[in-house]
Amino acid sequence: MNETCIKENFYNLSEDEQRIILIISSKIKSTDEQNKKYNFGVFDFMDLLEITDEDRFSVISRIMNSFMNKTFEIKKDDKIILTPWLSSVDYEENTDQINLVISPKLKPYMLKLSDMFV
Repeated sequence: MNETCIKENFYNLSEDEQRIILIISSKIKSTDEQNKKYNFGVFDFMDLLEITDEDRFSVISRIMNSFMNKTFEIKKDDKIILTPWLSSVDYEENTDQINLVISPKLKPYMLKLSDMFV
């Protein structure tokens, strides 16, 4: 996949979603295991997304629900693969942690995003 395709997929995201992808891409390593959870403190996450609403769970839930419905299109030879950006999101209210798991097929592209934008 070329850089143009990566950027096209990236720019089809909302500003909040782009921020999430950039922060994950800054943390991802080529040695990370499959389905690694990338952890964020909820207040750091709120700062990242500029959320000031007191009902943080509702706002974060709305953003993440929207994001979970976005797909990344991979064009490889004569086939097109559609995969969600994230395979799961969980919010641990008792620890105020948000855990994001990227879709397994996206790891090589997330590493490229890291190189391109960070």
